Amino acid sequence: MAYPYGDYPSEAFDPATRLSFSVLVDKSSLWNNDANRVDFSGARVEMTPTLNVSALKANVYNPQDPYSPGTEGLPNVLEWNAPGMQRGVEYSVKVTGVRIKQGGAWQAREYGYKFKGL
Repeated sequence: MAYPYGDYPSEAFDPATRLSFSVLVDKSSLWNNDANRVDFSGARVEMTPTLNVSALKANVYNPQDPYSPGTEGLPNVLEWNAPGMQRGVEYSVKVTGVRIKQGGAWQAREYGYKFKGL
């Protein structure tokens, strides 16, 4: 799950804000998606076509702290900012270096999506 995602309305999009990405590993319980199942410690973020950055700002919040900004959705979140991001430009985002735990073993994953702040 990502913010922003797809064509995002201008009134809800601020190019100076943080972007975020979360992983849903276990659909049976929100809290089964914490740091015991999702690891962003080696994550990298690439944004193209006009930006190619590696984790300009990536903060993983303590999933055990219910008041942490990272628990507003899922109890895992990768956040970053991208100075120079502009309205009206479509960006492809690639998140690599994410590890998820399924069946007792850690597995590497990468994710991609696009968004455009209208």
